[in-house]
Amino acid sequence: MFKVSLINPPERAMDGSYKYYLPFSLLYLAAYLESNGMSVDIVDEKAESSYFDSVKNRISNYSMSIAKRQPFTGSGLYSSLVDKIIKKAESSSPNLIGISCMTREYNSVMRLANELKGKSGIPIVVGGIHPSLYPEQFIYETSPVDFAVIGEGEETLLELAKYIESGKEDYDSIDGISYLKNGMARRTKVRTIMNDLSISPMNVYQKLNMRFYTRPHAFVTRHVRISGVQIFTSRGCPYNCTFCSGSVIRKMNKFSRPIRYRPVRSVIEEIKFLKDRFAIDGFYIMDDTFCVDRAHAEEFCGELKNMKMNLVWACETRSNLVDEALLKKMKDSGLVQIDVGVESGSDEMLKEIEKGITAADTMKIFSLARKHGVRAFASVMINLPNETVEQLQDTIRLLEKLRPSGGVVGAAIPLPKTELFNKYFVHKLKDDSEITELFGWRLDHYRKSDRRFHLCGYDADFEDIINKLIIKHFLFTELRLGPWYWKVFLRSKRKLEYICSIVQGLVNVMGRIITRYRFKKIRAKIPNGWISKESAAL
Repeated sequence: MFKVSLINPPERAMDGSYKYYLPFSLLYLAAYLESNGMSVDIVDEKAESSYFDSVKNRISNYSMSIAKRQPFTGSGLYSSLVDKIIKKAESSSPNLIGISCMTREYNSVMRLANELKGKSGIPIVVGGIHPSLYPEQFIYETSPVDFAVIGEGEETLLELAKYIESGKEDYDSIDGISYLKNGMARRTKVRTIMNDLSISPMNVYQKLNMRFYTRPHAFVTRHVRISGVQIFTSRGCPYNCTFCSGSVIRKMNKFSRPIRYRPVRSVIEEIKFLKDRFAIDGFYIMDDTFCVDRAHAEEFCGELKNMKMNLVWACETRSNLVDEALLKKMKDSGLVQIDVGVESGSDEMLKEIEKGITAADTMKIFSLARKHGVRAFASVMINLPNETVEQLQDTIRLLEKLRPSGGVVGAAIPLPKTELFNKYFVHKLKDDSEITELFGWRLDHYRKSDRRFHLCGYDADFEDIINKLIIKHFLFTELRLGPWYWKVFLRSKRKLEYICSIVQGLVNVMGRIITRYRFKKIRAKIPNGWISKESAAL
């Protein structure tokens, strides 16, 4: 039987929230390949085996930060992970190795591919957002990578595996790939993507360390520690926000429609399986935008309620898609939190980024959520294109009015090939090779140190503004636990794990306080005039 080994890059085992997100691309690839007669192994090594490891690493980070030493990078841990990944990938004697790759993982993935190729010579295929956007960075004369998949990979990877198994060497008839032909990178036709999303990953969850993924953490219901997993009910997004990769992804394949739905019955069966098999207490709907199709959302809520599984759940949606009637149905089926892309409090900025909502829409959904006892989580951005100080103040004032249950604040970053990137950033690059360095792993400092990322119309210390807003609005988010949470705790089979996770949350709060304290000390040593009025006024 033809064997495929699918690898999750080492960074995702070490980096913040990523380590808690299931490797869905690999799960769906494995499910599709195995349903078509292939044998698949998923290599998904973890850097932590217990809550103690997590708390120890976090305290180590904060301690070194206070001591003004070099930030913790975990280089030894990283090398150990790479060694484990290579050993496990080779142990299954695969005929093909697949590696998932985001832009910031490029250098690491190429290093991993080099080591794998040097030891085994097995064909290597990469997939994910970066190979889809820049396949030529993987396919060249001396590259260890043999193929790059462009766009969604199920059908493409299956076809490629069958070609390799049959011994064929001309891959031109496989749509959606790039490979080396006559010493040059060749890109085949754009693949027409499948609309059938009925294949569920239920039969391949056991290939992962589900004990790790299902222990209580703050990335199921964001900033609330729940035992659960993320799931999808659809793929795609019909909107055109200029900062988002969604519209870029739509162009990678030919789609008959921008958003495709899984059968509701299949999703419900998967949720029941996860509850019965792994004793989860909740789940998060990872759709780009839940509630685009109201009928689909209502059907899902009705089916979930009828199953009486006593699960809590959360989702992300747009502020103009949910009215009071729909919110009631969602809450009746177990909804406890709704995540909303607030982005800005300025209607001018919302129009600039083509969000398609207004600040009034945002006020309305937060008011409804508060009325019905549903947590409302706010995602906010600063550094929007040509944003003025007054428009930044609009956002700050809106946050005051919203009183969100939780949230995140970040500086807008021009992600590769998005409209934001094409309009405001690409002309600042020497060439595409700069991208993998500028967006590299552990290089978040570029947000403040590289002026090319400065999109707004004012001069400010973004990191300081972000920290001020987080401290003011979200410092104790992980400790704001309503009565519903303690009901989940009491009926859960994981009470000890919940206690350990809550302690981890306390450590996180301590870390935020330390971060703020450190900023005050740093600011006190900065000469007058080095801090902008905009930043100082917040």
